[in-house]
Amino acid sequence: MPAAEASEAEREPEGNARNEIYLTPEEALEKAFAGADRIEKEVIRLSPEAEARVARAVGHPLYEREFVLYRGIKAGNLLGTAMMGEELGKFRPITSMTVVGPDGKVQDVKVLVYRESHGSDVRRKRFLYQYFGKGRDDPIQINQDITSISGATISVRSMNAQVRKALNVIYEASFKKSGEKD
Repeated sequence: MPAAEASEAEREPEGNARNEIYLTPEEALEKAFAGADRIEKEVIRLSPEAEARVARAVGHPLYEREFVLYRGIKAGNLLGTAMMGEELGKFRPITSMTVVGPDGKVQDVKVLVYRESHGSDVRRKRFLYQYFGKGRDDPIQINQDITSISGATISVRSMNAQVRKALNVIYEASFKKSGEKD
């Protein structure tokens, strides 16, 4: 296929875009930290070394320079840390939130906004449940520890990347000991 035809084939067809809002950020945080006394917000910037480690884990350069973390606190104890973010689907970003427990494992994943014409099944609990209990050392890859969805492979890859990004950013910000080597 000539290059001009290939680029035309990769353009989003007119009228295909969706903008399905399933949860607002406030609703997602409320669900993630139900019963919390408070939710603390922290904006972090990774060091160049940490950014390189996270990019390696995600599988591509990071688009963000700052990350916003939310920590649910109850009776002085950490319930978990949430990070919202976006990963590009085929044509448009998918907005999701990953919640990581004090043990560094995924407690919850929610799709907040889905903008693609196909693949919205990634928002369903039966798919998202696969991420629960995953940590930084898990592959979080299709056909390894994540089962794909027919017709939604690109969306599944995007969700995998977002979960890996959240796990690694939260680790760098919350768990990593100074001087620790990866």
